[in-house]
Amino acid sequence: MAETFDWLKPSLLWQESGQDMLSPGFLRPVLVEFNSDSFVADFLAAAGAKRPDALAAALLKKNGTPPKLFQPAHGNFYLTSASLCCRQPGFPDRELQRGDGENVFFVLRKKVNGVEYAWKTAVTNKGWQSLANTPNQVLDDEERLPLFPATTGQNRPIFFGYVPVASQETYAAAPSDSPVDFSRDVRLDELAGTFIDPLTNRIQTFGIGQTPGELRELRASVYLLLDLWEYLNRYLPDAAGALRDGTTSTLTGKLRDLTDYLAAQQLGGSSNLAGALKQAALRQTDLNQPGDLTNDQLTTLGFNQDYNLKTHQLSDDFLKDTGLRARVKDALGSASTPQPPVTVPKLGQKAEDLYILRYVYERPQCDPPHKYVSQPTDEFQLAPFFDPDAPARPIRIGLPVDVSIGGLRKFKKNVAFMMSKELRNKLASVKPEMLKGDGPDAEGTLDIGHICSFSIPIITLCAFILLMIIVIVLNLVFWWIPFLKICFPLKLSAK
Repeated sequence: MAETFDWLKPSLLWQESGQDMLSPGFLRPVLVEFNSDSFVADFLAAAGAKRPDALAAALLKKNGTPPKLFQPAHGNFYLTSASLCCRQPGFPDRELQRGDGENVFFVLRKKVNGVEYAWKTAVTNKGWQSLANTPNQVLDDEERLPLFPATTGQNRPIFFGYVPVASQETYAAAPSDSPVDFSRDVRLDELAGTFIDPLTNRIQTFGIGQTPGELRELRASVYLLLDLWEYLNRYLPDAAGALRDGTTSTLTGKLRDLTDYLAAQQLGGSSNLAGALKQAALRQTDLNQPGDLTNDQLTTLGFNQDYNLKTHQLSDDFLKDTGLRARVKDALGSASTPQPPVTVPKLGQKAEDLYILRYVYERPQCDPPHKYVSQPTDEFQLAPFFDPDAPARPIRIGLPVDVSIGGLRKFKKNVAFMMSKELRNKLASVKPEMLKGDGPDAEGTLDIGHICSFSIPIITLCAFILLMIIVIVLNLVFWWIPFLKICFPLKLSAK
């Protein structure tokens, strides 16, 4: 007779009368919650007790809606546990034959409209894959989460594992399951953020810094041109290549309309926007070198004040929806290039996402190999890091008590920041004149960098003081101090 096995709730939680064997929960692994960093030790102590009270008290509470699992940063930790038993009277424990290659693990599944999705770990095609009507199937490249053995107070084996409530893994999501709104072309939003918006706000964009005005404006203009060409090269490579090589006459349709439109935008002298993009493309390598380019270097690369986008205004409709954006939109449509997938996190894409766990007992020595998949656990949600329902882990940071000169000088300067000569010169250019909107460009002549050492307690104290100043000032607008802090009196003095 063929052997059959079941995953049941931990044997320590079974009722002596056996009445719970008729309930659906008897055939499900359980989830337990702990609020201490010693959660593994706490679980082993609860599981090893003679009575089930401690383990039963740690069971994840259900209040009619799927419970929410919070993150370790919130002070919460979650484990799952179950017993592997033979399907025989009394449910005797199944001993794992590791010498035969047997293995146990559990999988995390996402549920969407009642359908389970498995997380595929393959380098290509990574992501959630629907299991449709086969939830008991385990994919070959499905992520396997480890289970560990433990022993109950009745000297019976159980298994437990840590539930991953957060993950740094990402994958390229298709429009169908991406949190990004694909009803509009996100590439056009990127165009706006890369070129149109900075140019629309060119007064603010070009008015920052201590570099002389014309050089500052020209430098910013050149890099905006490079950004626009690199954008076209990313999404419309045929048009970008033709602009770089001066072969726009070979283009047809909407691509030709776009390049003609760019050529019609006059800059200084005989220059136009298409020619400026060509020059930026040809000098892409030089422009991407580290360091700020001087006026002489820009001139050597072929950029003069004719390329200044602040001085030379483009046509009235260029920055409107009917201008550059419309031409790029038409060109993207004619090129039939699909929108690129957006890299999204593995977990927590949507607040309403539900998850379950399933245990798996694997017997590769059988012919064919067998996998015994458990019933799903109760559904649960995964809370994001900033969740208003999340508990607050107590954090106590003791700021320096004695803030006198004598007290602060005692702290060791144990943190070092390495600064290049360029950064040192930038810091040296920070002068009171900046508040007036003028001041010379301070380019030092000393060709060395700095290593500056600081004291962590003093840095923390300065950051705290600066935080309170900013919060008090912005409280005039947001009225948020009551939500930010609660202060209690404390008998503490430097003496």
